Amino acid sequence: MALSGISAGIASGIGPIGRPGSVEFAGIESLGKTDQPFSKMMNQMLGEVTQSQGKMDQDVTRMATGEAENVHEIVLNVAQADLMFRLVMEVRDKLISSYQDVMRMQI
Repeated sequence: MALSGISAGIASGIGPIGRPGSVEFAGIESLGKTDQPFSKMMNQMLGEVTQSQGKMDQDVTRMATGEAENVHEIVLNVAQADLMFRLVMEVRDKLISSYQDVMRMQI
């Protein structure tokens, strides 16, 4: 049984996997090096989530009325909005948990 799919994928531009730790994540590293306050970063993230939710709402309305031509794009927008919302909820839960831990500390 030949595995031509794997070798074809490597030949088409997918490179080999690098050493652990050699990959740089520009987005994650840039978050650690920002000079903006945490509140500004949270407001920016909430604005992006609100914008994504609004776009999703418009797309779903277009699909319900039959005006949508690309259902695949709408499904991707809904999934992206859901993922962004879940991320905000996880950050909120972590903040609440951290606050509760600090409040339980005895001085």
